[in-house]
Amino acid sequence: MFEWASYHDSQAEACWQLLHASVQAIPLSFYTLAQKEAWSPANAPANWAARLITTQPTLLFSSNSSEKQLIGFAELIPASSYLDCFYIHPDWQGYGAGKFLYQQIEQQAKSHQLPYLAVDVSLNAIPFFLRQGFIEIHQQANQRDDITLYNVRMVKSLV
Repeated sequence: MFEWASYHDSQAEACWQLLHASVQAIPLSFYTLAQKEAWSPANAPANWAARLITTQPTLLFSSNSSEKQLIGFAELIPASSYLDCFYIHPDWQGYGAGKFLYQQIEQQAKSHQLPYLAVDVSLNAIPFFLRQGFIEIHQQANQRDDITLYNVRMVKSLV
């Protein structure tokens, strides 16, 4: 049903569109329209493609049809034991895609012998990461222009 793949330079726009769709689908009870627009404007930032070349995210595809569809991606930053940009397309949330992608990321982290994983989690994603064994450390406020976005630092021991 799902398969993961390594990143290729031609996939930057598809990753941004997936991120944008995921953020825009977050219920307004978590983030306002202004917060979601500050987090994820319609067009990718100028440095987006260069960032993905550096971070080499793990991509998740649906293998249900003859044409593979990008349905998620995540960035593991081994140097800082950090999981960044963990996104699943809203049409695929609740079907095990996030768990499948997370298991791949954790396997990669263990292959790098990381003692833990840290992640800054959007408010709506806290339950998912709790189910994966993370614990909440503290809430954070981040500024994007004049907009404040809140998230939660979470950590999971891998030893």
